[in-house]
Amino acid sequence: MKLTVPFLAVLLLAVGPAFGTSFGMPNEVTNGGFDDGLNGWTVSGGGTWGEGVPAPSAAIHSHWGGAATMTLEQQWLNPYPTVPVQDIDVSFDWKLYDLGSQTSSILVELTVNGGVIWSWSTTNALDTWVHEEHIIPGVTLGPTDYKDIHITLVAGGTNITGAAIDNVDVEQTPEPGTLALFGLSGLALFRRRR
Repeated sequence: MKLTVPFLAVLLLAVGPAFGTSFGMPNEVTNGGFDDGLNGWTVSGGGTWGEGVPAPSAAIHSHWGGAATMTLEQQWLNPYPTVPVQDIDVSFDWKLYDLGSQTSSILVELTVNGGVIWSWSTTNALDTWVHEEHIIPGVTLGPTDYKDIHITLVAGGTNITGAAIDNVDVEQTPEPGTLALFGLSGLALFRRRR
């Protein structure tokens, strides 16, 4: 059996999700690394962004402090209207500082048309950066549906960084059943040409 380039491409698309890769689909979040401050984000709440202490050299723009609650939000239309069922990959880096009795927290939610389809939260002060990645399988989306990433940071200490988040990334891949159909179609086409 001769493995042609188109056949290998279809095969990779079919098995990719099993190995946890989205093949470089673009990040749907604008300024997810906060390199441009808070541009692209709708912000509510009080406190200080990017000026908390201590502030490690890595991802300084991601820090939040000031004994207050800040909410960051972005909303966008479904960028893949022709793919009705999607797996959505949500990833980000987070850090909570150990402030003793002053508790900080992080809540991350993904909504579709205003309804929460996935959420994650922590109050675990590890004093180190942690990477999170979660796949939400089989999300049904139409051409007029919209997604929303909603982040709530609670800083427990006054004038000190309590919570930090960075590299917020939301990507879409067709769900495995759809890719399997593409793979079978490619295999049928390959066999037909033989």
